[in-house]
Amino acid sequence: MGRGDCGADPQPWGLPPSTLAGLTDGSIGVVCSINLLDRMQPTVMVYAPDIPRNEAVIVALAQDNELSIKESLRPKDVEKRTWNYLNPRRMISYFPLFPENTPS
Repeated sequence: MGRGDCGADPQPWGLPPSTLAGLTDGSIGVVCSINLLDRMQPTVMVYAPDIPRNEAVIVALAQDNELSIKESLRPKDVEKRTWNYLNPRRMISYFPLFPENTPS
């Protein structure tokens, strides 16, 4: 699946919370919170089937030099178990993380 296939490339203004995202390492995540200083480096929860959802990996992309968003994904582009784990509908939050509140 390439950028043209999903029809939803990340834009300079960033991705809103609850957006499913394909990451540069091949993993899939969901945007949890925007970053007002760099909207293309939000905080994301990463799908990791070997880790319980309540202990999910949360990554502040602004603090990770190797990981970034490659593309946004449509719900039909992810497996049902991935969708259920990330549960994007529960991620809707428009309260941004300010740099001093960003998890390390």
